[in-house]
Parts: sequence; structure tokens; C-alpha cells
Amino acid sequence: TNKMAGWVVTEILREKNPQTVSELIIKFINIGMELSEMRNYNGVMNVLTALHSATISRLKSAWALVPNQKKKDFDDLTDGLSLLGHYKNYREALKGLPPSTPCIPLIPVTCSDLNGLGEVLESVTEQGWINWDKHAKVANHIWSVKRFMRARYIYKQVDEVLDYIKTADVWEGEKTLAAVAKLRETFGPRVSGQLGSDSIK
Repeated sequence: TNKMAGWVVTEILREKNPQTVSELIIKFINIGMELSEMRNYNGVMNVLTALHSATISRLKSAWALVPNQKKKDFDDLTDGLSLLGHYKNYREALKGLPPSTPCIPLIPVTCSDLNGLGEVLESVTEQGWINWDKHAKVANHIWSVKRFMRARYIYKQVDEVLDYIKTADVWEGEKTLAAVAKLRETFGPRVSGQLGSDSIK
């Protein structure tokens, strides 16, 4: 997730012109919507993590050029995976999907649930018996994700796109990214190529 979100941030920061940056932001909002339609919740989270990052949020000139409808689409995506109610909207959407539906769930949420059960419930009762209630709840959480393994996406892999994403540069360093975003916002197209990928690692 961190690498994919970092890639989205990098792709946006590469552009210097606010209009072009806004077009990229719109493109990634559209990608997020497509991923949501595919029920690739992990992919949606990657996009949201990038667009909600402090770095991209600093690009106010570009965001001002994003149409209100696209901002609404972005808000809808955000609401769908909101932390409120411990991912209530996401959990309800997942619960309503039949096992025959292809889906890529948020594995970190499931892992967090399992860790929570491990911390709250004991493996054995006070009488020394196996706590079947705990194990049943653990099994249900695992099954809630594993059941989607029955279904398969029918999309064809595009090797060119996959190779590009795998080998693409990902700029790192919170302070460095913040500095680049500030330059983009302050100077826009006047920022020269002096900030090449070699200087942003």
C-alpha cells in the first residue's frame, strides 16, 4: 500500500503546471472510482492515501481546478472507506457481497480485527476448556475474506502497465516531498528540471 500510494504521489508531483496536476488528480479520482466498482478496496485505499496525503493536499492551486462533481466523487470514495465506526461503511458493503463476487478486501482491517480478538478473548476458559466462542469468531473473520477466493476477475493482465508500475520511481522523504509540493504551489511551471529524480530519493 505504501509503495502504490507513493507512486501516485510521485506521478502527481512530477508535473509542474497546476492545470496538468489537476488533470492527474482527476484521473486518479476516476481510477479510484473504477477500483471501487471492481470492489478492489485495497486499490481504492492506495489512491485515497495518496490524495489525502499532506503533500498532495498542499497543491491548492491544482485542487481549485478540480470540478465540484469530481470533488464529490472523491468525498464519496472517502466515505466508503472512512474510519468512522471502525470502517462501518466498508464492513456493510463487504457483508452484502455474495461469495461469487470478485473482491480484494482491506487485509489490514481483517488483521486488526484478529489481533483485537486475540487481545480481548482468552484461548481457554476459566475452567480450562477451549474457548470455542473465540475460535468461532476468529474463523468467521477469516472466512469473511477467504470466501472471495472462490471468485476470479476475468481481466487480462497488461504487462506494459504492470512493468511500468513495478519499475517506476517512487520519491521518498516526507520533508523532501513537502518541499517539492511547496515549490510546485509557489512557482508552478517556473520550477525547472533542477529537481530531477536523482535529487529526490
